[in-house]
This record gives sequence, C-alpha cells and structure tokens, in this order.
Amino acid sequence: MGTSLRVLLVGESARAATELAHELESGGFEPEVRRVATPRSFASALAPAPWDLVVCTVPSRRIGVVEALAILRERDHDVPLVVLSETADTALAAASIDAGASDFLAREDLSRIGLVARRELRRSAMGR
Repeated sequence: MGTSLRVLLVGESARAATELAHELESGGFEPEVRRVATPRSFASALAPAPWDLVVCTVPSRRIGVVEALAILRERDHDVPLVVLSETADTALAAASIDAGASDFLAREDLSRIGLVARRELRRSAMGR
C-alpha cells in the first residue's frame, strides 16, 4: 500500500492528469488527482480540503504560474507548487522558481514527480 497524496492539477489537459497519476503510482503513491482549469475553479478547489501538492501545467490559456502562486498566497495556503512544462525551457524554469514555485519539470522528466512529491512532503512535515 502506497502513501496517499492529494494533488491539485491546474491545467486544461486530461492527458496530463492521467500521466501524473500513473507516475505517482509508479513512485509508490496512492494519488488522488483533481484537475481544475481556471483561476476561479482553482481558488474554489483550495477551500474544502488540504492538498499535498499543486502541479501547474504550462502553457495554459487560462491560468499561469504567477497567477496560481498569487491565489495560493491570497488564500494563505502553504502548499508546494510544481510547474510541469511541455518543454525544457530554462528561462521559464528560472522565472517559475523565482516566482515561488517549488520545482520545475519538463514533461520528459515527469518520472521525477515521485521524488519531488516525497521531498515536498518531508519539507511540509518539517514546517518548511
């Protein structure tokens, strides 16, 4: 039995949700992945339940990394946000980390999501 993990996926791609859940399962997690696509649905999803991890896909036509981070701060949520990009864009990676993202993964590196999730769970347990 794996470690339960509640993940809020911000983005339009249902495929990304399926791939993310699969990689987390391969990493020893029992993930619950919920997908939202707009700033409003993201803000609403934050209220009812605690999330262990937010994964924000880019590019997105509806919500960007900076906006997602701002919503987390406005709602005083200290949940780590990981950026998942279609490409390995070093400028975007640096800008995302500078804006407050916990990590940046290109889709080709999605297999690292289990390691990233474990690291973020440890940080959360230690009070960041």
